[in-house]
Amino acid sequence: MATITRKIEVYINESDKEQKTKLYTRLYDWRNTVVRCSNLVASHKFTIDNLKDYFYLTEDLQLKIADANKDENGMLVCSSQNIGYKVLSSKFKGEIPAAIFSAVNTIVHKYYNKEKKFYFYGERSLRNYRKNIPIPLSIMGNSFQKICKTTI
Repeated sequence: MATITRKIEVYINESDKEQKTKLYTRLYDWRNTVVRCSNLVASHKFTIDNLKDYFYLTEDLQLKIADANKDENGMLVCSSQNIGYKVLSSKFKGEIPAAIFSAVNTIVHKYYNKEKKFYFYGERSLRNYRKNIPIPLSIMGNSFQKICKTTI
């Protein structure tokens, strides 16, 4: 199933200058947080994947880097995709709505898995997210209006 992506420009129709500035500030803060979230998840996934290569760790620890539900010797308490969500929710809860950082985690996880083999062969460096990244919203989740009404 193909994913359709559309860029939406947001114009705030507000006559009160102070309220309009407040709304734009909130959107810019969300965008900056999305950039931080994206880079954190990408770095975290890369570190977890490379942790087994650190030769100065004991073999015991190297063998335990696995999902505890799938491997009896594993020490991770959740799946690789859920790790990113747990990191984001513990660090950024309250800064942005959960629907946004859930979408960020899904997008970064998808790109990371697609490009992972190129990282380890040295053909590509880890993706770096900048301020031109859009604020992701899930169609299936909350609508933009609902998120704005409850958080702004």
